[in-house]
Amino acid sequence: MNDDLLYQHVGLGRVRDVRHARVVQDTTYFRPPTNVYETEDAVVVVVEVAGLEEGDYMVTLSDDDRTLTVSGRRHLPNTEARVVYHQLEIAQGRFITQAYLPWPLAGPEEATATYADGFLVINLPKAKPKHIRVRPVP
Repeated sequence: MNDDLLYQHVGLGRVRDVRHARVVQDTTYFRPPTNVYETEDAVVVVVEVAGLEEGDYMVTLSDDDRTLTVSGRRHLPNTEARVVYHQLEIAQGRFITQAYLPWPLAGPEEATATYADGFLVINLPKAKPKHIRVRPVP
């Protein structure tokens, strides 16, 4: 992300936690918890963001295959009755998280993603090592 991002979480008009949201161009985003780990064959990105439906989120990979971005919007469940919240800790609205990928990847067409039980799991296969044939000089 750009260096000029302002990290803050706005709740009831006050800054409450600088780790969980970002303000980007005057729009508040929350940042869901994200894990990135490596297996022998892949890089796996896990984003914890419950309550989504298909079409609520988007996964993109930068042109250089080095930055994975997950963004979208989470809505509170609709209620038919008028409600008064006494405690509101579940982030809602727009979200964005990014993961830097220092490994060479096989390509976005080989990536897979699943969403179940509130976890978006993105599996990005690593590129196979390229072997260079060395010829002896006579």
